[in-house]
Amino acid sequence: MELIEISSDEFFNFAKDVQNTFQISLRDKTDENVIIIDEIFKSLENKNAKNFYVYDNGVKIGGVCLLIDENTQQIILIYFIYLKNFIIKAMVLKLGK
Repeated sequence: MELIEISSDEFFNFAKDVQNTFQISLRDKTDENVIIIDEIFKSLENKNAKNFYVYDNGVKIGGVCLLIDENTQQIILIYFIYLKNFIIKAMVLKLGK
């Protein structure tokens, strides 16, 4: 597996993938957008954010948005998307202390 940093000009496509991921995971519960693009952009553009696409054998299978606390070096996984064979999942996790 390989992580390749997402450039800011790719943020919109990444944000749409994240939004679609959340929509699909809640499609039986609501038709409304559960997360809006502006909320996603706030995370992607955060000065402490590191954003990556995840590749496996040269094929893009997902992406992550990580926030790293400068003081504690704690990593917060804000968005994770998995795009393979049209299976899409999302989660928000807190890693570290």
